[in-house]
Amino acid sequence: SAYGDPRELQVRRRGQPQRCIRDSYEITSEFVMKGKSTTTGGDGFAMWLTTTRAQPGPVFGSMNRWNGLGIIFDTFPNQPHRGFFPRISVVENDGTKTYNTDSDGEKQDLAQCAMQLRHTPAETRLRFTYVKDVYMELAIQNQEWNQWNKCFRIPPVNLPGPPYLGFSASTGEVTDTHSIVSVWTNKVVYNNRTPPGRERA
Repeated sequence: SAYGDPRELQVRRRGQPQRCIRDSYEITSEFVMKGKSTTTGGDGFAMWLTTTRAQPGPVFGSMNRWNGLGIIFDTFPNQPHRGFFPRISVVENDGTKTYNTDSDGEKQDLAQCAMQLRHTPAETRLRFTYVKDVYMELAIQNQEWNQWNKCFRIPPVNLPGPPYLGFSASTGEVTDTHSIVSVWTNKVVYNNRTPPGRERA
C-alpha cells in the first residue's frame, strides 16, 4: 500500500485489527519498502502491539502516546545521528509518553539496530518472537532466503494480552511505497524459563 499522506493508516485484515495469540507467540511478516531514491528512504513504517485499536496520528501514520509496544522501521533521519539508517527500534509506551518524531525517538527506545531494508537481494521479512517473562526478539531476513539476522533480543515488556496487532506507515518529501505483503502468527511453546541477559545487535 502507498502512503502519500502521513495521516493515512492501514491496520486491518478484512477491515479490522487482529488480536495476537495470548502470552507467547511469533509474528512473521513480509514487507516491501521501495522508492526512486536508492540512498534515502521516506519515512518508514511501524508494527504495533497495543491495548486499543489503531487511530491515525503523527508516528508513522499512527497515534502518539500509544499503550503497548511499537517496532519502528525508520528509513529517514530527521536529524544527524550516530550509526546508520535504516534503523529499527523498539519503543514501549504506557499511554502517557510523547514519542519525539523530530529526533527519531532518540533515547526513547529499548533496543535498536541498523539494517538494509530497501533494495535488498532477498525478500524482506520480519520475525518477532515474544515469550512471556523470558524474552522478546526481532530478526530480519534481507540478504538470503531463510537467513535471519538478529536485531535485538531483550527481556520482554509486560504486554497487554492479547494485544491488537497492526501496521502503519508514512512518507514525506522523499516518497516511498510501503507494502505489507503477508502477516501470520504462531503460538510459541517455550520450555526453558531462564531469562536471558539483555542483548543488542
